[in-house]
Amino acid sequence: MGNHRGILFLFIVLLGVVLACTLPAAVPTPPVDIGVTQTSLALTQTAMQNRPADTPPIFTATATLTPTITPTLSPSVPIVTVSIDTNCRSGPGTVYEYLAALFVGEQAEVVGKYTATSPVYWIIKKGSFTCWLWGQYATVEGETSNLPEIMPPPTPSPMPTQTFTPTSSPTATPIKKGDLVLMEFFQLANHNIAIRVGTNPVGSLSGEYAYTVFSYGSKVKEWTCTIPLGSELCDTGYPVSGTEIIEVVIDTNNLIAETNEKNNFMVLTCAFSTWTCK
Repeated sequence: MGNHRGILFLFIVLLGVVLACTLPAAVPTPPVDIGVTQTSLALTQTAMQNRPADTPPIFTATATLTPTITPTLSPSVPIVTVSIDTNCRSGPGTVYEYLAALFVGEQAEVVGKYTATSPVYWIIKKGSFTCWLWGQYATVEGETSNLPEIMPPPTPSPMPTQTFTPTSSPTATPIKKGDLVLMEFFQLANHNIAIRVGTNPVGSLSGEYAYTVFSYGSKVKEWTCTIPLGSELCDTGYPVSGTEIIEVVIDTNNLIAETNEKNNFMVLTCAFSTWTCK
């Protein structure tokens, strides 16, 4: 019995030794500084109390600018332009005095109208002149219904014929008087306008005469030709390029004393494609 107790005691001692070698050593816990801990808690609590409340994000709206559209207004004063250089005269027609011209790219103020013809005539201000512009190639922008209707001025009187006083010599030849007549005009092979001029009576006049060619009312050529004994052609040098309203005036400077001043002009429509003037 005593041996058994001794063995049991020895076994318990060995078991304790084994357990002491296998179990991990306890890690010592550092001492807690109560003062520091209390200070840290107080600071944390103060920070939590002073924290700003959550504020929802503020979105700044970006203004969208809408462009301002300025309407295009019709000019309060009618303005005229032309597609072809056009003469401007003291009245509606080539018998009136030339005052100015409206050229392509220029503008002029319209102050009146004359609608009794087709195309109409526009009365415009060009420089220091107020003149009549043929509307064939004119474009007017602006309100024209309120423009005054202007009546044409009186047709200019022909320039007085020259008075020739024969010399007192009994052998002096009296000055012949007759009529210079524009008989016809047409296109030559090169499409130049040719005019046929005669005298009545035949051989009653001599010297040179001036002529002017107008296309759609605009002067395009002027020069001189010799007065024929009978009737002869004169090449004006102006070529037809399309379909044009051609007017030819002879003795445009009224230097020839004629018995009839009313047969010195002619107006025809000339077509390049058909070689005709009619």
